[in-house]
Amino acid sequence: MACGYFDNTGSCVPGGWLNPQANYTESGDVWRYFHGQCYVSTRVEFVLLPAILGLAVLAAAVVAVWRCVPARWCGLGPGEDDTLSCTTSEAGSYSGDHHHSHRHHHHRAEEHMPLLIDNDPASRKSAGAGSRNADGGSSHPAPVALKGEAEKVDAFFADKEHTNNWAVLVCTSRFWFNYRHMANTLSMYRTVKRLGIPDSQIILMLADDAACNPRNSRPAAVYDHPRKTIDLYGDNIEVDYRGYEVTVESFIRMLTGRVAPETPRNKRLLTDEKSNILVYMTGHGGEDFLKFQDSEEINSYDIADAFQQMWEKQRYREILFVIDTCQANTMFSKFYSPNILSIGSSEKGENSLSYFHDYDLGVSVIDRFTYYNLKFFETLDMSSKQTLADLVATYNHSLIRSHPGVRTDLFARSLEKTYLTDFFGSVQNIELTREPFPIGRKSG
Repeated sequence: MACGYFDNTGSCVPGGWLNPQANYTESGDVWRYFHGQCYVSTRVEFVLLPAILGLAVLAAAVVAVWRCVPARWCGLGPGEDDTLSCTTSEAGSYSGDHHHSHRHHHHRAEEHMPLLIDNDPASRKSAGAGSRNADGGSSHPAPVALKGEAEKVDAFFADKEHTNNWAVLVCTSRFWFNYRHMANTLSMYRTVKRLGIPDSQIILMLADDAACNPRNSRPAAVYDHPRKTIDLYGDNIEVDYRGYEVTVESFIRMLTGRVAPETPRNKRLLTDEKSNILVYMTGHGGEDFLKFQDSEEINSYDIADAFQQMWEKQRYREILFVIDTCQANTMFSKFYSPNILSIGSSEKGENSLSYFHDYDLGVSVIDRFTYYNLKFFETLDMSSKQTLADLVATYNHSLIRSHPGVRTDLFARSLEKTYLTDFFGSVQNIELTREPFPIGRKSG
């Protein structure tokens, strides 16, 4: 095709793209020369038609790509069977009914079975079977309406059922004569590990290392009983904060998550809004304070404010605060954040007393309150159904020689419905199904 225009004599003069100005008349029309003849067309043909053709090509490309999106992308685009759904083979386990039957279709149809997120077994059966054509063969599976399913998914993730347990175990005392405080903490460490909490979810803070003290006649070992039957230090211990690392500042920063960027993972409390946290502290204290390193103190207001920051940052679901020190019950008197259960070893004005004295080591090896708690825990395992009410019922003033206190006004659940393993053990939510879960797609 060549372009042209009529000159004054009425002849058609061929033009071209190299001389575009020659293609236009004064009226703005365009003259074209085609097979020896001139004809006229408007500028719209040169501008609008190419634009329309370009948009058409772009739309066709988008549709082609859209149709190639895998069906497992939960309704973002149609698969081969034009159903807006996910495949049963990859997402079927998220349905409420864990006993649905697997239909045997052609493998291509099976790849694009619809996602079912409702709790109606009948709808699963009908959708899984698909529709039947007139001669009894299987046609494409029937599309499943996903309206309202997003709310069900949101509700699932909004469930506040706790999914992980953490333990923060703190010995605030140093010096050899405070051997029992280290033994208290290591005994609790041994208990929570035995009941299933892994080291990766335990923060262990020891202000001193009695195991390596020159006065220790049993080097590299710590015991909580004169018989020395259980070495609490042993081979399988991970101390996260040691010696002068155990300070009020490091404790508060660890709880609230305001640690330096270079802080290693083992020194971080990586909890969330579904975490239950056991906080156990032992050392020398008084009314509303607990000594750290015999050089500084943390008071009840500091811990109360730290717990409030944790609540605002969604760093816990529930906290069990246990403290063994003199006048321990005053340390949780200022708490005001929700979902905190507190247990202390002694009332205001009372001392928390030691128990066994080891004449070989020359020191007391455990405190009474911690000892009788551990004695009860030795009867438990990870599947135990003992509750906090059962534990508190064992507290005997004549044995502990002080009055333990329990504060429950901030805690939503009753002690009778709170299992000890909700804080001292691991979370083991296991779902058993009759059918094996398909890990991957079948090869075609």
